[in-house]
Amino acid sequence: SSGINAEYGVVVPTKNLAHQVKQVFANFSALIKVALLSGKHSVAQEQKALYTESGTCLVHVAIATPGRLVNHLRDTSTLSLSQLRYLVIDEVDSLLNQAYQDWLPMLLERVAGSPATSNSGNQPIVHTKRYTSSSTSLASLRNPPLPLQKLLFSATITHNPAKLAPLQLQRPVMYNCGGKYTLPSTLQQHVVRCKLEDKALVLIHLVQQLKHVLCVDTTA
Repeated sequence: SSGINAEYGVVVPTKNLAHQVKQVFANFSALIKVALLSGKHSVAQEQKALYTESGTCLVHVAIATPGRLVNHLRDTSTLSLSQLRYLVIDEVDSLLNQAYQDWLPMLLERVAGSPATSNSGNQPIVHTKRYTSSSTSLASLRNPPLPLQKLLFSATITHNPAKLAPLQLQRPVMYNCGGKYTLPSTLQQHVVRCKLEDKALVLIHLVQQLKHVLCVDTTA
């Protein structure tokens, strides 16, 4: 077959996380062929890892960062998502809060089967149509479109419908691992109250006093 027919796609926000996910797949089984699209190698090298010159698919899973995914959507003329069955998006809150060159609408448009052209000026590529809420007909029931299941993961996933709307979810179900704000039994929590202007000094003092420290900062 021509084009890329990987059935599993994973999108993560950073290169480091992409490498970690690839290692997890490698630990499962050597039989699972995984392509890493993170910018560690050139687009041409990544294309060779995805498919042969004749267009034969070489992987079961494609793991990508948003920026590099956009590169392939625009520049890899043989890229096809017609056989994609599962789309995993990790740290979805982070990915939704940053546009990353409109990676999400571009990806969903390609998955839905809209024509796309590469920067080289090739003819539009025809992709398999997916199910949409308005696409049900007698013909579609006789030849049902390929389903796509989206799996979203986040420690702080938003409940705001407006922010979730770009994902084009259909009959979504939320699973919560543990209760809200549940503290693990093996973890102790302490609070140091101080003035705003003293926070940096207090943090330095704690780092110097404690043996093992993990600092998490936010600019929000």
